[in-house]
Amino acid sequence: MTFKKLLIYLYFLIFNCSFNAIADDNHNPFKIDNVYVAADTGTLIDSKTLALDKGSKDALIKLMLHFSAYSKQNDKYVNKISSCINNVNSTSSLVKDHIIKSERMTSHSYSGYVDFVFNQDDVRDIMNTCGLKYASTSTGEILLLPLVLDGTKYRLIDSETDNILYNTLNNLSDEFGLLYFKKLINKNILDIGVADPEIFLNGTYKDITQVLQKYSCTNAIIFLFKHLDKKSALIETRIMSNNQEYNDSLKYFIQPNETQQMFVARVVNALLENADLIWKRGIQKNNDVIFSSGVDLEISNPNEWQKVRMILNKIQVIKQYKFKTIGSDRIELELKYTDSPEMLSTKLLENGLMIFKRNDKTVMKLTNQI
Repeated sequence: MTFKKLLIYLYFLIFNCSFNAIADDNHNPFKIDNVYVAADTGTLIDSKTLALDKGSKDALIKLMLHFSAYSKQNDKYVNKISSCINNVNSTSSLVKDHIIKSERMTSHSYSGYVDFVFNQDDVRDIMNTCGLKYASTSTGEILLLPLVLDGTKYRLIDSETDNILYNTLNNLSDEFGLLYFKKLINKNILDIGVADPEIFLNGTYKDITQVLQKYSCTNAIIFLFKHLDKKSALIETRIMSNNQEYNDSLKYFIQPNETQQMFVARVVNALLENADLIWKRGIQKNNDVIFSSGVDLEISNPNEWQKVRMILNKIQVIKQYKFKTIGSDRIELELKYTDSPEMLSTKLLENGLMIFKRNDKTVMKLTNQI
């Protein structure tokens, strides 16, 4: 199997499948749960009408991001979705059904939590009209298998040895984006005759068919935690589907003032988001798609800027960087690049630049200055 064939297969699988909801309501990708709605117009009837209309708009934004082939961290894409929805006369007309979970009413106001179910054809038409790229189908049930490299051997994660990682995965929902997974985080997988977890890392799709059938899955995601400590994490990802596969390796660094539990939770979330994006995009690298992000670069002397400039020039996915403001210890930059923000952040870290949030600002610094 060549990489080119893999791209063609997954492109067909994702972007040419019918845009259909899953029959099981629990896995209905057109349903957005627990949306908070509220309004106070002076009358109960008008407040409820306005609250549901505003709530349906919030839910529709979330839904379109749910199907988006781009990261939720891509502000340009989020703004494009919001602008697209603002041109819709009434988002309430797109709602197939709404289920009120709880509500609070007064003579002049209304608030509550509501589930919104949207009409799939209308959502498709809006995204096509606005030129928004989206994935057309979910994974169905996908087997999620986290492994740990312990010395020279691979093993399943353990509730005692890998307490924080184990609890983080154990507390995950069974849904993430368009991934619907079943987690195997204990040793029951060994009870069905698979004695060596290495099969999942180096074997073929045929080698794991027995396990997939047992859990009624047709796809698998394997996360191998090769390294995880109080400073960094190195994880290899393998996604297998019907004799097709995708392999990746990502490294993460703990951020200032981040606890180990927060770090592990962030890493797991980033891994799932990356896997979700892979599924949605069909692992295509579309060089026509340009992402844009603003960052505050903190430096202490001109030599540091020269180091940063060399790193930015070295990373191929960065197509351009512009100066917005220049100060003695801070440079505001706009980066334009062709990979997802998460992947760009990883590439920057690998080359000595860290990106993190501070007071709603995206800050970039050389790692040796932190």
